[in-house]
Amino acid sequence: MVAGLAVAWLMATVQACDGGGPESTTGPSTSALVPEGVFAYQEPGRFTVMRDGNKISSVKLASEATYSSDSDWSSDGSRVAIVDGVSLISISTVDGAVTTTQCRCTDVAVLDDEILTVSNHAALGLDAYDPVTLSKRQSIWRPNIPAESKIDRVDGAGDLAVVFAINSKGASISLSDIYVASRTDGAQVRHVGDTTRLGTVVDSAYTPNGPNGTPVFAYATWFHASSCVGSAAVAWFDPTSAVQQTVTDASHLLSASGSRPSAGDFSVSWDNLWWSPDGRLRATGATWTCPQPPQPGSSREMVVGHSQWILDENTWKQSDRDRLASRRHLTRNVILEFGVGPDG
Repeated sequence: MVAGLAVAWLMATVQACDGGGPESTTGPSTSALVPEGVFAYQEPGRFTVMRDGNKISSVKLASEATYSSDSDWSSDGSRVAIVDGVSLISISTVDGAVTTTQCRCTDVAVLDDEILTVSNHAALGLDAYDPVTLSKRQSIWRPNIPAESKIDRVDGAGDLAVVFAINSKGASISLSDIYVASRTDGAQVRHVGDTTRLGTVVDSAYTPNGPNGTPVFAYATWFHASSCVGSAAVAWFDPTSAVQQTVTDASHLLSASGSRPSAGDFSVSWDNLWWSPDGRLRATGATWTCPQPPQPGSSREMVVGHSQWILDENTWKQSDRDRLASRRHLTRNVILEFGVGPDG
């Protein structure tokens, strides 16, 4: 996701790409830097793009998309793509032009001049599309990763692809290796780490201008220990650098209750990652406790409800105590706020 742009997930996650030619509903559009004040939001059955307070595009999603979808932005913010389990949809944020093609995709990534999709979970490779016309450029493109690895997720990072691939141990411990790959030279692949002890990737955010003026890709994970208990983490890396990923410090979130608990005392969640205009990573964090021993029908007890956090150096610090699912700064004077339900 691009700094200054937001996707509000009112109801969403991820689902499955083949067949059919592209259908342009409003004609092709030219790529250009999108103005400030652009965001998109998803609600059950519909994906909408707004600019300067006006709705410039609204597309109907397949019924599967209520719980199964994925989206990604181009690094300049001029295009957003979404998959809903039935179709791949490309939307220009410049003029609202929409192009659609059949695609039972599980995941989508928008590179600078290409769209990549994962055809199914544990896929052998990625399909590549023209970002404007959605004509297929290549089927089953596979970067130079180990033969036993199965691609599960892909994200865009400028002209690079960030590939999450389940390795030979993944079937038993949900372990994915993370690779940065070049589409122009599939042999140029860099391993930046894995999700060991971090869990399943649930969100990601990319900016071409991080705190030090360099590109940064960040992702959040979630690990289910039971229906109530779970842990989360956020890691980041520069996709253009040889340096390995860094896992962020969440000790302030764990101690926000005032009792300074250990990590094992509370469950933790991180989601809604985004980059603010000042180049710093922001996220929504929460902690809760679960009944011990577990009781049928019992619910979690929130310790630190959904609140906004900002990454300072490599440590998360609370930026406000409002009960919000997320807050996004579109411009200096325009801020989006998304509320949470009664259990948040």
